[in-house]
Amino acid sequence: MSAVPLNATPSSGPLERSVTLLGATGSIGTSTVDLIRRARDRYRVEAVTASTNGTALAALARDLGARFAAVADPAAYEDLKSGLSGSGIEAAA
Repeated sequence: MSAVPLNATPSSGPLERSVTLLGATGSIGTSTVDLIRRARDRYRVEAVTASTNGTALAALARDLGARFAAVADPAAYEDLKSGLSGSGIEAAA
């Protein structure tokens, strides 16, 4: 008798994972972004969030191809919205 892995279905490569980054502009978030950038074919970024840095979050959302970006501080919303203008990425606060 032999062990069969649960994911015994043959695949053509690594599975793409859908991720949401909470606190993407903070220290743990930037480490996670670094990991994603090194393995772009393995991750699809759905959403990114930050507390107050709308400008940095907009640049990050564009770079990672996120579909959605949100800031916790409503005062940072205008920076986020203008930074995402024309990108098709939805912005919120």
